[in-house]
Amino acid sequence: MLGRHVYRVTPGPASGDWLVAKEGEARPRGSRLSRRQAVELARELAQADQPSKIVVEAPNGTLADERVFGADPGEEPGR
Repeated sequence: MLGRHVYRVTPGPASGDWLVAKEGEARPRGSRLSRRQAVELARELAQADQPSKIVVEAPNGTLADERVFGADPGEEPGR
């Protein structure tokens, strides 16, 4: 796959739960009871799947946070 693998942390359908999903996959990788726990799971997955990034959505659907892991595959080393 070219480019970064993207892991999304989004509010789940149940009140208070958060989902972690990898873009392009049909099913979430997991769910957690808090956003902090979901971000930690996404971080573990993203670090093992570099280059990658995490996109965290706020409950209203806006972007709350974004974290990048590994070198951008389009960048040349030393630049």
